[in-house]
Parts: sequence; C-alpha cells; structure tokens
Amino acid sequence: MKGFVATACCIGLCACASQPKEISATPTSVSYEYESGDIADPTHKAQKYCARQGGVAKLQNVGKADGNAVAIFECETAISR
Repeated sequence: MKGFVATACCIGLCACASQPKEISATPTSVSYEYESGDIADPTHKAQKYCARQGGVAKLQNVGKADGNAVAIFECETAISR
C-alpha cells in the first residue's frame, strides 16, 4: 500500500510539472512557460487570467528562455458592441 501511495504522489507531481507555469503577471499582461509546441494550455490559462482582469488575451510573442518555451499575452480591453 505504501508503494501505491508513493507512486500516486509522484504521478501527481509529474502531472503538475507539465502544466503551463505562470512566470510573470501584471494587470495588462501574463507570461507562461510551457511544453514546447503545445500553445493551447497557456492560451487557455491566459484567457482565464485576462477575463478576471476584464479583458481578452492576445498572444504577443512566443520564444525560448533558459531552453523552455515561453508565451507572452497582453490583456486587451473587451469592447462591447
């Protein structure tokens, strides 16, 4: 049973490590470190973040920092029509 609990904990930690990691946030922007090639998860998190700020996330730049993929989003004000 102890082995099962230890394995379950390791799997849980590994799953968290692969999530996009917020590396910078201001009221008007947010940046995430993520697994290279999969921009969907950081985009989804940025949309949620910017919605809380009253805006909509717009991708500004994708690059590398310390060998990791980084996505930078700007929170643009949502305009009602």
